[in-house]
Amino acid sequence: MKLPKLDNNSLALIGTGFVTFAFFFCGLLDILNLFIVKALLILAFCGVVAIAFYYAHKNYDKKKSP
Repeated sequence: MKLPKLDNNSLALIGTGFVTFAFFFCGLLDILNLFIVKALLILAFCGVVAIAFYYAHKNYDKKKSP
């Protein structure tokens, strides 16, 4: 069994889906008020944003070079 190749779009969708599901799940369990949960979710969101900027910068460099 071969695993599908993860490209930029699927990585972004997985990361965003994880953060969204985590916010929803923590809100359902009423543990969103805990500091450690907020910190982990904010760090995960910052990670998704950092990955997005990394891939955007990498793609910009590819288009810029001849």
